[in-house]
Amino acid sequence: MLQACLNGGRPKSEEIAVPTTPEELAEDAKAVRAAGADELHVHPRNSNGDETLDPDDIARCMSTIRDAAPKMSVGVSTGEWITPDLGSRLEQIEHWHVLPDYASVNIKESGAFGTMDILLSKGIGVEVGIWSAEDAERFRAFSNGPDCLRILIEMTSGDPKSAMAEYQAVMKILSTYPFKLPILLHGNSGSVWTMIREAAQQDFSTRVGFEDIYALPNGDAATSNAALVAEAIKIIHEIHDGR
Repeated sequence: MLQACLNGGRPKSEEIAVPTTPEELAEDAKAVRAAGADELHVHPRNSNGDETLDPDDIARCMSTIRDAAPKMSVGVSTGEWITPDLGSRLEQIEHWHVLPDYASVNIKESGAFGTMDILLSKGIGVEVGIWSAEDAERFRAFSNGPDCLRILIEMTSGDPKSAMAEYQAVMKILSTYPFKLPILLHGNSGSVWTMIREAAQQDFSTRVGFEDIYALPNGDAATSNAALVAEAIKIIHEIHDGR
């Protein structure tokens, strides 16, 4: 499965056409689907262009994207930087009324277990964000772990060697879990394409998009999220066809 991460917290600029409004995200959703993406991960914005967990903003974003790309799974972030106060963050998520298909929760953040419990109670899939071996150990303690949608191994280092070493440390710990979940592996900046290749080799899901990288494998600037998705599809097919 290839997920397209369309915007994250990236700013819009004259050079990079990062989608921020619901309408822009909807147009990008159609483009990345045509390029081969299976799912979407988006960071909804409010009228000021700031990332938001506000129920009405989430509803507007989900509805607009689904009108443009029906039956395409759409997920959002619950990052604590979006709503730093834990109580307010949990209250906003509790009051979501047009639901994403899944939401990512970074296990290292405050209130991660409580956030996951609320999402599960609402029937929203939980994508467990694990950035390190320490995160993998921490998630082991979550009693509802087997009910989560998947583990999102997020290698935040842009250095391919460092990212690969951390990923291998995470996998060593996950191999000791009493339960197994599907894995989505991705990198950041300079490690993106290395992690996409590793994911393809291991038959893991992966992701690509402006949230993670602006550059194509050859170093040229990507003109769109769809261009990044097309390159990822090419790599995945090359690896699978070469077996």
